[in-house]
Amino acid sequence: MFKYGGTDIIARILDLKLGIPVGKSLLALDAFVLTIPLSYLDIKHMIYTLLASFILSRITDSIQAGSYAARGLFIISDLNIKDTPVLERVIQSLYFSIGSQVSINKITNTLKSAEYSSSNKTVDRHLGGILNSLLMYEAKRYDICGRQLLNSQSKYYGVDMGIRSILLPDHQEDFGHIIENIVYLELLRRNKAVYVGESSKYEVDFVGISDMKELSYYQVALTTMDEKVLKRELRSLEQIRDSYPKYLLTLDTINRTANYNGIQKLNLIDWLLS
Repeated sequence: MFKYGGTDIIARILDLKLGIPVGKSLLALDAFVLTIPLSYLDIKHMIYTLLASFILSRITDSIQAGSYAARGLFIISDLNIKDTPVLERVIQSLYFSIGSQVSINKITNTLKSAEYSSSNKTVDRHLGGILNSLLMYEAKRYDICGRQLLNSQSKYYGVDMGIRSILLPDHQEDFGHIIENIVYLELLRRNKAVYVGESSKYEVDFVGISDMKELSYYQVALTTMDEKVLKRELRSLEQIRDSYPKYLLTLDTINRTANYNGIQKLNLIDWLLS
């Protein structure tokens, strides 16, 4: 097992800020570190170490891009898609719209505005292939009061935020939607189903339904240190009149836990590790 000793953090920063692939950065950093013990390390061992670093760097970059490429190939072959640029643009549009309601018509209009020839039927077919390949998940809207699914606009969340980094290199600091996606994936692991909640005139980020058909409600925010933001995030949960648990997840390190009339505020990292 390779231990980077912190160089992986530097490599990740270079990837985010300069677009340099993680594998290449790790290789360059390893090569630099290897020049230090030249006075007592023989050249043979140094070459072997550098070769191992090179192989690992190629594997790292392949894994980072391979998940997206493999799933894209599955969609293309399974649906016999000829116009792959349109498919890629649909995937890109979905990753860009994480956390927002999306409709077939909206995606079609986005494609047409970018001068891609498409139709609602084509986009619907592509979307089905994307979901079947598990490249993305659909979070349908759920009427909390009526306890039923709504047929209107869904939200879509990615299986891997690394794919989003590849498709949208200029949107690396959209932390709010990134953590929302992370929470959705974790809720999928913990529950039988996860939906976007509709309560009165407000939206609840997520409704989790367990195997025992018990509900739980979640709001997700980067921080609620601002009183106006806290009030806005609590408002959706306060409208729910049942006794199922309600959570507010944030990255706050000050006042990381609190209780607001039964709404439990938790630190997101603590919740993920619980």
